[in-house]
Amino acid sequence: MISVVIPTYNRAGLIRQAVESVLVQEKEELEVIIVDDGSTDDTVNIINSMEDDRIRLICLEKNSGACHARNVGIQAAKGEYIAFQDSDDVWYPGKLHKQMKYLLKENADIVFCAFNRVDTQSGRSFAFPTTEICNPHLPVTQDVLLKKNLISTQTMLGRKECFERVPFNENFPRMQDWDLVLRLSHRYCIRFQNEVMVDTRIQPDSLSMNPKAGLMAFRMLEEKYHNVLRTLPPARNRFARHMAEYAVMCGEKVSTCGIRALLSDLSPKERRAMHLAIFRGLTKGFLKRILPHRYRCLGKMSEGYKKTESRH
Repeated sequence: MISVVIPTYNRAGLIRQAVESVLVQEKEELEVIIVDDGSTDDTVNIINSMEDDRIRLICLEKNSGACHARNVGIQAAKGEYIAFQDSDDVWYPGKLHKQMKYLLKENADIVFCAFNRVDTQSGRSFAFPTTEICNPHLPVTQDVLLKKNLISTQTMLGRKECFERVPFNENFPRMQDWDLVLRLSHRYCIRFQNEVMVDTRIQPDSLSMNPKAGLMAFRMLEEKYHNVLRTLPPARNRFARHMAEYAVMCGEKVSTCGIRALLSDLSPKERRAMHLAIFRGLTKGFLKRILPHRYRCLGKMSEGYKKTESRH
């Protein structure tokens, strides 16, 4: 049996579609464990109205975060295998059957599929990851995962024992899925199934939500994997750029955000080149996306300056 764990918090408008996309999965025996993390809206009532014997609802008294809710669901699971779904995303029909078949064929402990990222504001979407950055013919190693966060929780299916022995880190402020798969890859065989089987929703301004937590998460990952990152220039450079971006969002000095430790083993020439690459990464598009208000202000100031110049 497959146990599907769904954490939810105040998702009254989306939870039904997410759960129904799980219930329509064919050919697999499953239970759906929904862990409500202290919702204050109509989420619980909507779940209770879905009359299906496969649904088990666990209500937590206080909001403790999605990672805690997932760990509660893992401990309550009766299935030999566990999959995760988020309360605002949608699975494609046949996802579980295809993943189960692939897991057994490849003798893997955990498999994950590609997903379609949908921007709810613009309606645009793109598939991720691609075979250019993730080889479906080889196990996904920690080195590959450090270069980019490839796996989202709702794309995974794995043996229950994997998630019992390596649970979600409830103290991690953000990017908990990245931290989880990095730890899992050290002990278990993870394989990529190159087929889009999930739609994930990108909410408006999601990149700018809680940047302090994002910076803290990168610092924690950098500290934990510092020695490995020293041997992986592409991953190290990406870490440095993202830490710089979050520092800008937080109003911190880039020089104090943790980049010095990350680039400490570089020669002075390499370090200067890396700093230049980082600041080139803080592009006009990045500023427009993350800091729209400040960007508009800067634009108005620039236009005013040009008009003043033209008068002289």
